[in-house]
Amino acid sequence: MNTQPVLFDARGATTTMVLEDIETAVAVVKRAPAAEGVRAYVAMVANDDRLFASMLKYDVKCAEVGGCVIRVFRHRQDAEEWLDIIAAERSP
Repeated sequence: MNTQPVLFDARGATTTMVLEDIETAVAVVKRAPAAEGVRAYVAMVANDDRLFASMLKYDVKCAEVGGCVIRVFRHRQDAEEWLDIIAAERSP
């Protein structure tokens, strides 16, 4: 079980992903809770419009299947602040 928050910083990256690629990745997420338990919170950062849109589709589709909480951001600082809020809420 991975419960450590994850920051995926893809600033400067681009993509050629299509919907089928996103659905393949979501299928992995859908199977993971059965094998690994609940997954960590993930903040993804992208400043490329196409990659940002692909990550948003991934976020929405992952929310539909459950098992993880993902949020997509344009700015790293926003992602870090979100993860800090999540960590504060989860601490005893």
